Amino acid sequence: MIFPNKMRTLALIVAMVAGNYVVTALAANTDQAFCKFGTSPILDSQEVDLGDRSITYNRIETPILKPQPAPVTAPEAVERVPTAEELAEQRHWESLRYENLGGSATVFEGQGTEFRLWTPEGEVVALSSIDFNFLQSLWGFERDGTYYSVFFFAWQLSPEELAEAKEAEPEWLPVTGFPKDLAERSRFIVVSAPKGEAGKTGVRALEDLHAYFDENRK
Repeated sequence: MIFPNKMRTLALIVAMVAGNYVVTALAANTDQAFCKFGTSPILDSQEVDLGDRSITYNRIETPILKPQPAPVTAPEAVERVPTAEELAEQRHWESLRYENLGGSATVFEGQGTEFRLWTPEGEVVALSSIDFNFLQSLWGFERDGTYYSVFFFAWQLSPEELAEAKEAEPEWLPVTGFPKDLAERSRFIVVSAPKGEAGKTGVRALEDLHAYFDENRK
């Protein structure tokens, strides 16, 4: 299209292709027409004079469309199916009872350990042949269908420290007669325990702790 100001610019044209009208633009001094499909050669043209402007109709070759790639779709997420071993392990952990085994442990060098196991009804006090220093890295263990979470505050007394403590407070820590291991089997003696189910549960936890120790001692 030639505008009244006579400026050199692109002309807007309408071309007929295979019975369809296509809006094209013609670059000055070229024999190519630009349409929405790209550049196509001009086969013939006809100009219509409208006085102050003119319109040129160009007939172009039918554009050959480039094949469009198929849209890429993300693969559907596939839910992971647990293996038989994983399902068995999950069922195993779900079947366990969970108990806390916590309290304090005073290790008497060369003698054993005094356990004070906390329960909702009071402490279970026991003297054990185990040197609790060997269990310092134990955070939990499983025994006979129960998993115990272990947390103890432990400290060690040498014979000299024990003598000094009893001299300062004669009634403190009245413990005597630590049991000795029998044929690689640890032992413990219950000094006191609350009555009822809490006391029984505490004693059973100590039994399981000693059995676990015996099975895993080096």
